[in-house]
Amino acid sequence: MASERFVSVDALKHALVSLRGTADAMLKVWLTLKQMGFEREHSVLVDTNNPLGAVERLFAYGASDHAKEYFVPFAATRSDLTMGRDAPRTGIQTNIKKFHDGTVGFDPRAFLRIDKDPNGSWNVSAQPGYPQGLGINKDGFAKADTQRVAIPIRAWATWYGRTTPVPAEEADAIGYLVRSMLAGLKIDAEEQTVIFVPDVDFQPGFDSKVVAADELRALVEDAVSGNSEAREDRIFKLDDKTYQRRLAAIRTRSTGSRWISGDPREQLRQAVQLSKAILLYGPPRTGKTRAVTELFGNSAPVVIQIHDGWGYENLMVGLKSDGKGGFGWQEGPLTTAIRANAPVIVLEEANRTQLSQALGEVFSLLEDAYRGDKFPITLRNDTSLTISPETIFVLTMNTLDNSTEEVDDALLGRVASVEFPPRVEDLREMLVHRQIAEKNVDAICEFFAGIQEKYPLGHGYFARLRKDDNLRTYYLAFIRPVLQKHFRHRPTELMELDLLAEELLS
Repeated sequence: MASERFVSVDALKHALVSLRGTADAMLKVWLTLKQMGFEREHSVLVDTNNPLGAVERLFAYGASDHAKEYFVPFAATRSDLTMGRDAPRTGIQTNIKKFHDGTVGFDPRAFLRIDKDPNGSWNVSAQPGYPQGLGINKDGFAKADTQRVAIPIRAWATWYGRTTPVPAEEADAIGYLVRSMLAGLKIDAEEQTVIFVPDVDFQPGFDSKVVAADELRALVEDAVSGNSEAREDRIFKLDDKTYQRRLAAIRTRSTGSRWISGDPREQLRQAVQLSKAILLYGPPRTGKTRAVTELFGNSAPVVIQIHDGWGYENLMVGLKSDGKGGFGWQEGPLTTAIRANAPVIVLEEANRTQLSQALGEVFSLLEDAYRGDKFPITLRNDTSLTISPETIFVLTMNTLDNSTEEVDDALLGRVASVEFPPRVEDLREMLVHRQIAEKNVDAICEFFAGIQEKYPLGHGYFARLRKDDNLRTYYLAFIRPVLQKHFRHRPTELMELDLLAEELLS
């Protein structure tokens, strides 16, 4: 019994037909950089010789022992389909130099930074917004402006895996080739979105041996000569707005550096190492309370819901009726929790009141330096109070509610703050966990990204969605009312989101 399989001659033939004309030939430069190890956080150095191994892995075919020949299967014109034997220099290094000098017909420097090395080589790294710009318009390696790169992923994996053995026990052979290709080229989710398109109908056959060099040469020669039944040149239209939305459906977009907009749950874990008082701020339903539960659940946090206009007498201590016509001092929920040495105290929606005034004397004790028996305070009922050095205060703040109060600088100076914005990564994780179908996950995330262009809706608004729910019905029941309230004076923008829902949520 064979221990491995290889793509068949017919599989490669059909792959070449599918790939023809799906990108500008210059995409070969980006793919070579990827094969050389280029990533968002990892630059590569290119000289006249070092692209050789990458070019051979990507484009070599039917070569003799003394001379390599190269084929670019996604190119459209006959002249672009092949590269000369000096392709590592003329096809890669020379074009990178032209990108740097601006002497070629398009400019990928919006997403690729190209610097000359002191030794004469070229260092290629990612621009801060990478991969924005890749895969769209002429500058992004599409065949023309207003078009996109549209490499059929299974067809490309078949060509890329033309000599890759597939284990006999692997049930999904083409899936194995796709995964191997993505790993070999270090393609991340955003790059995959802007470069590849699904081609689920492409089902390649497999054989017990690798396609021979002369058979591969014949296939390539047929493709170059036009005898391979190549389909007519295809056009893949895509406007910039849709392109940006699809990128935003993969990773939350940020105007700052990526390290600033990391996972807030991890930032919370780090903040606790810096301070015993933490402020979590962001729009509603962005995971603030959930993050607290995940991190401190074993400590049984005391949760105090702040109400509108609460003052010192509600939170700390105040004169209350004793029910007999008299008044007496009664300590509030925060004082009670502090006296009980609660390990974690959560003040939910802390900006519903003027918190620094409501805290009174306790305000200064939020800081780690003023904890313990050395720093007692006297409450208005003339009792003494200290805060344990181990008690952690977590304050949550809704940044959208217009009825809330501003948090003053004095409070911000006493807490470590963590922003919880709407995050498509958290939305996708939540939907997958709830076993929502993959195509619906993608559609919801793209719709969510479209909403973010107009309103910072929290990803938690999709938390009730079940795998069998109708998406449009869910939108009408749980999402649209929130948008309708926000856009009550801007009906055109609400209508645009309704149309987007109609397009994506089926």
